[in-house]
Amino acid sequence: MEKQITFTHTPIVIPPPVLPSREIGACVEFQGLVRELEQGAALAGLHYEAHESMARKHLERIFDQLCAAHPCAAVVFIHRLGWVPVGEASLFVRVLSSHRGEALRFLADAIDRMKADVPIWKCAKGVAAKRRKRRKKGSRGMGTLFVPFAPFCGYSLFQLPGRSAGALTLRKSDRSSSGSGSTIMRSRSTARWMRRCIE
Repeated sequence: MEKQITFTHTPIVIPPPVLPSREIGACVEFQGLVRELEQGAALAGLHYEAHESMARKHLERIFDQLCAAHPCAAVVFIHRLGWVPVGEASLFVRVLSSHRGEALRFLADAIDRMKADVPIWKCAKGVAAKRRKRRKKGSRGMGTLFVPFAPFCGYSLFQLPGRSAGALTLRKSDRSSSGSGSTIMRSRSTARWMRRCIE
């Protein structure tokens, strides 16, 4: 199966379908749009962050596993990072297969697995918080919500940084009651991004 995985900081440009063979009978596409409400709060948009190399590895594994269950010829995956305003696409997925049933099942399962297993996070900036910040520069708005897509494959983010905090840490849990585990990544750039989100 052909796999194209792309992360971009610019608006998603949907590529034209390229058929790998004449056996292709179904082309199924999905676009994920930033909606106006998140947990009942009005949004201005979402800021996405990802551990790109790890996300790519997880996606390749997921696509290979799904192809064994739902044979498909090709998948195109594009995820936007950075700021995405309401109404714009943050995700595009295209699946090519001989039959529509396999393509539809592959697509649905791929999105579910992405949300559960892939290290991509989003920070929601509320409209009310942006208005307060314009009125009083430097004030700390309460309309910001940091939302990980999900705990993924036993990994977790911890130490939500404040203004004086250091790196944000990505940890693989050992499922013990203490919750301890091995630290696999620290990112000061991610910590700085998180601090911007909660200011």
